Amino acid sequence: MVNAPTGEARLGQTEQVQALDRDCTTLSRHVLQQLHSFSADAQDLSALMSRIGLAAKLIARRLSRAGLMEDALGFTGAVNVQGEIGRYSLLYDPIDGSSNLDINLNVGSIFSIRKQEGDDEDGSAADLLQHGHKQIAAGYVLYGPSTMLVYSIGQGVHSFTLDPSLGEFILSTENIKIPDNGPIYSVNEGSFWQWEESYRDYIRYVHRNQGYTARYGGALVGDFHRILFQGGVFLYPGTVKNPDGKLRLLYESAPLAFLMEQAGGRASTGIQDILDVVPTKIHERTPLIIGSKENVALVESFIKERSRNPITLSE
Repeated sequence: MVNAPTGEARLGQTEQVQALDRDCTTLSRHVLQQLHSFSADAQDLSALMSRIGLAAKLIARRLSRAGLMEDALGFTGAVNVQGEIGRYSLLYDPIDGSSNLDINLNVGSIFSIRKQEGDDEDGSAADLLQHGHKQIAAGYVLYGPSTMLVYSIGQGVHSFTLDPSLGEFILSTENIKIPDNGPIYSVNEGSFWQWEESYRDYIRYVHRNQGYTARYGGALVGDFHRILFQGGVFLYPGTVKNPDGKLRLLYESAPLAFLMEQAGGRASTGIQDILDVVPTKIHERTPLIIGSKENVALVESFIKERSRNPITLSE
């Protein structure tokens, strides 16, 4: 038998709950505090966020054993789709950046919550084919050295860290604000020659000017998380092969745009705010420029300049 160090005692379940109540703000409690209500709708949303938190815990546990379990690594060919719960529609990308699992790098999950509309109890695709301002909540989970959940219900952006000893997501940073300008640009420059000339103009600009730092990890959630906390811009342009890019609007671009705008940043396709885009199909793709206001505006300025002065054959 191993005795606890002097001054420490093993806490029973009741004492753990009391300690948690005094010192910590859990995810479900934070949602209710944000809503200033214990109404049925508020409790439904809190319960839904708790289920998202539970899913994150289960995924984190499985990822911690990646390499020891069959089918825990890399690309499987399975398709991620959205699911519906009650009066809400939950769109969930469970593993973003799954190829990073093979080399034990960061991956993430992305989620968006919309309220179902109309008389159809089961919801319909038409409920989802609306602009991003219709989201009532959005967020992501980052699986790294610690597991973090970041969310917004339209009242700021807040991050929680999973405490393994308690099995709870505990509030770590409240009201996150992105700097208006940042030094980081995050983009897969291996696709440089597949982009429109305007994006190449921007990359040439940052290469020629001091003060910019390239950071790209190949997982959207991880790259976005860095930009959110440090400032800068993340780019995923369209290419010759994929003119609309590869990111899905409803469960990748729009949820992150919702968060970014709540944090004081911006998200754009290059010609339109992401949250203004109305999809025509569930898995619609869109280019993405997201980050600090000034950085996004700078990228857009190169796009506008090229639209005024398009490249000619003589160039």
